[in-house]
Amino acid sequence: MIDENLARDLAADELAPGFVRPAWEDYCFANVPDTVLSLFGGDAPRPFPASVFDGVTTGVENVVVVLVDGFGWNFFERARGDHPFLGRLSERGRVTPLTSIFPSETAAAVSTIHTGRQPAAHAVLGWNAHVEALGGFV
Repeated sequence: MIDENLARDLAADELAPGFVRPAWEDYCFANVPDTVLSLFGGDAPRPFPASVFDGVTTGVENVVVVLVDGFGWNFFERARGDHPFLGRLSERGRVTPLTSIFPSETAAAVSTIHTGRQPAAHAVLGWNAHVEALGGFV
């Protein structure tokens, strides 16, 4: 099942034309680590809303998180009819759209998954960093 209503609601909340506002509090990619932690009873300040798991068994012993870099909702929508795995996932599972983080780039996203913190907290905002002690950008 695909939450089409949520997909429309998230897409409609734009910062500017074509730029979707991150849904920081609930449906943001940055909340994946806390959601996984919550499945194991951990103290998770920002898990996805409980409705994400409607009809899904959550009494689990293992969770696998698969990150496909750059594979956003628009790609998923276009590709699901052409790829049997995505079609089965859509029919047999529960697919919930998420917004990206900001900045929306690989260095920030991977650091978010690794640390469970949003980019402003983990401070890896891109491939380069300004480190004064090292004489500038590294």
